[in-house]
Amino acid sequence: MLTLETRGQIEYRADVGNGMIEHEVVTLFLGRVSGGIDIQPNPDEVMETRWIRWDALAREITEDPGSFTPWLRIYLAEHSAILRN
Repeated sequence: MLTLETRGQIEYRADVGNGMIEHEVVTLFLGRVSGGIDIQPNPDEVMETRWIRWDALAREITEDPGSFTPWLRIYLAEHSAILRN
């Protein structure tokens, strides 16, 4: 079973390379899952998924920020309080 909780909205702006800027307003949700979950993202939009602890993700982003999307780096750097509460 999946339940979603709205965590609010954030606005971000990021240079994504090749002269392109991503500027979006995003609604954040916290999903809670009981039992197993079968993740089937659209392969045209998602390259990889995996489960990772918060502290390990933060460490990986610090060590190799270029391996992560600009929006994820922004979310963790500037909005972690909203995401973790």
